[in-house]
Amino acid sequence: MSDILNRAKQHYKDKLNNEIRTVEVPEWGDESGPLKIYVKPANLAIRDKIYKFASKGSLEALVETIILRAKDSDGLSLFTPADRKTFINDVDPDVIARVAGEISEDLIDITGEIEVGEAGKN
Repeated sequence: MSDILNRAKQHYKDKLNNEIRTVEVPEWGDESGPLKIYVKPANLAIRDKIYKFASKGSLEALVETIILRAKDSDGLSLFTPADRKTFINDVDPDVIARVAGEISEDLIDITGEIEVGEAGKN
């Protein structure tokens, strides 16, 4: 592997370790307080999965964003793809849109069109 690629990998590793954000969701919390979702920068594979939903104009992109990016304080996924149907049918869509929008604040608009975060604001 080239030195350049090694430096690029190290840069991203440093970014992952230093740019963890927290999104609070009072509606999904418990007696100890709001649910805290931890969010690291999304790699290209995650962005691609979300983009595939968003490019079809599907609001499932909001659910995909939460499933792929919502982590606990140890960096473990809070949700799995098996949770998708429950999110779609049984969870408040306004909360889903808000949470996905906050989670996706760091995603760049690579299409020239609406970002996933913007979809949740309409």
